[in-house]
Amino acid sequence: PTRRSSDLAVGEFLAVHQAAAEKKDQALQADAAARLAWAYFEQGSYDNVEHWVCHGVKLIEMRIGASLPQIMDSIRPGSHSSLCPVGEEVSHVLSRLLQVRYKAFIERTLYRDQNYVRHDAMQAAERSILLDRHLRLSAAIGHDLRWQAVLTASGFDCQTRKAAKLLSESEEHFKDASLGALAET
Repeated sequence: PTRRSSDLAVGEFLAVHQAAAEKKDQALQADAAARLAWAYFEQGSYDNVEHWVCHGVKLIEMRIGASLPQIMDSIRPGSHSSLCPVGEEVSHVLSRLLQVRYKAFIERTLYRDQNYVRHDAMQAAERSILLDRHLRLSAAIGHDLRWQAVLTASGFDCQTRKAAKLLSESEEHFKDASLGALAET
């Protein structure tokens, strides 16, 4: 997208965010925050990405009544009571927020030579994969695994076997040999 179209999108999402705030609709506010984060990601404005991701996560935490670590603990295998219902839209908004966060961290690591965020990138990717598995978002899991494989292969201690395993697993999540269009989001 061009910078102008991206700026127009930011303006529209800001208007939606403001209208949702006036109606006290935290789910719609969080969704607008996720879309703002994505628009800023497309512009390479990583500080704005993190601002809107944090804001969106805080809105979801208020809506659910639990912190992000508590939400993530509730969906780990073996947990008996998920705080993030599969069918609820706010769960899918959280998925989008976590995806844009890890992608921004990975881009900063790879293209901006900000290796100090590598650990944050891995942690964010792992959270996103955990949530997307919980929500059964097959294509999103495939993309998550591909991004994680790129990060894994790019390190100083390049782990090509682990990266190959992640890429192989990612292929299992795409239907009909597609390139992995995000049909579920």
